Amino acid sequence: MIRTQIRRYVAVFTVSLLVAPFGIFADGFRNPPESASALGRIGGKHADVDDPSAATINPANLAYMEDSAASLSVTIADSSGEFRSAGGGPREETDNSIGFLPSAFGVMPLGGGDYVLGIGLTVPFGRASKWDDTASFAATSPYFAELAVINLNPSIATRVGENMAVAGGVSLYYSEIEFKQRYPWAALTGVGTDPLGDARFEGDGQAVGFNFAWTWHVADGQVLALIYKSSFDVEYDGNFTVTDLPAAAAAAGASSRSSFSSEIKFPTIISLGYSIQVCDSVRLAFDVDWLEHSRNSEIPVDIGSNSLLLPSPVIPQDWNDNWAYGFGLEWDYTEDWDLRAGCIYLETPNPTSTFIPVALEQDVPVISIGAGYERDGHSFDISYAIGLYEARTVSDNVNPAVNGEYEIESQLLAVAYSRDL
Repeated sequence: MIRTQIRRYVAVFTVSLLVAPFGIFADGFRNPPESASALGRIGGKHADVDDPSAATINPANLAYMEDSAASLSVTIADSSGEFRSAGGGPREETDNSIGFLPSAFGVMPLGGGDYVLGIGLTVPFGRASKWDDTASFAATSPYFAELAVINLNPSIATRVGENMAVAGGVSLYYSEIEFKQRYPWAALTGVGTDPLGDARFEGDGQAVGFNFAWTWHVADGQVLALIYKSSFDVEYDGNFTVTDLPAAAAAAGASSRSSFSSEIKFPTIISLGYSIQVCDSVRLAFDVDWLEHSRNSEIPVDIGSNSLLLPSPVIPQDWNDNWAYGFGLEWDYTEDWDLRAGCIYLETPNPTSTFIPVALEQDVPVISIGAGYERDGHSFDISYAIGLYEARTVSDNVNPAVNGEYEIESQLLAVAYSRDL
């Protein structure tokens, strides 16, 4: 009953996310910043976040919030990809380039203000990509994939002395995964006239993680922040189905339906932020993130009685740890208006040797602009970001069918509304 209720809630919360494109930029499975204000200063958000999204971005900053508040944000993503095989042929394109990433936050002072409770509901990791099922690689690599990870993250913050604040919290993760690939029955039966089936893998799972945060007002106008988010592993259980089962395949022990299980290891993330007040109305901030993506060395796949259909029980990944670093700027333009800008450079953890088209990404600089308006306890934020991609050439892949040149385009528009309660 509980799992059914969770699944229904997730279906509502991520109804648009599950047709969203790729991982948006180039950060492995990680999604872009959780709020519109953070996206506007994309490379410098950790030290100075001062709205309810601090509950997820840097919960230590909750300690400086004196009033209860709530915020809703949605990020609209427009991404597309193109592929030209190393062997030539027509250019192939992805489908469904528009998607949505929702988030919600709340803040409540406790115990006379000595402690502050924050809660965030976000989609910190995700990926969705769809190529045509006639793509040149569709029989040897997935042509469709969806991954969504939802995080319910309560945290408590408190001040330590005059200039320091700390926070800790837990993350309750729920995740769904689905991918599709064409299956060449001739590989099992040896009969060249057997059709291509459509194989579908789908499952869900849960995990628990934790986070710590620390903010230090080093000197007048200078802030240093450190955030730690633990790794976690999601074990997926669900179903495998495949169509157009030939009689010879059934005789060999294959069936049209069986169980499915897998596991994905998500990274530890350590973030360092520093900001400085360069003049009365302008703050400049710098962020560095380290992501332990080397945990994602392989993805096991078990389809029960149909395991004879798999060429291997694991999908090699061999991802690398990666960095993200950048800066952000916020200008108090007037009493009501703030203007923002930022830049971040994202390294991809995904090597070309194990690259798959549904995980399309590349090292990329991202630039953003944004604005915020606040009056009488109400705040509105809007931001825009674009990735400045170069083409990615894959020539050494373990699956020769995916070798070729890939071109990517991604841009984001985020809007948010916050109010004091």
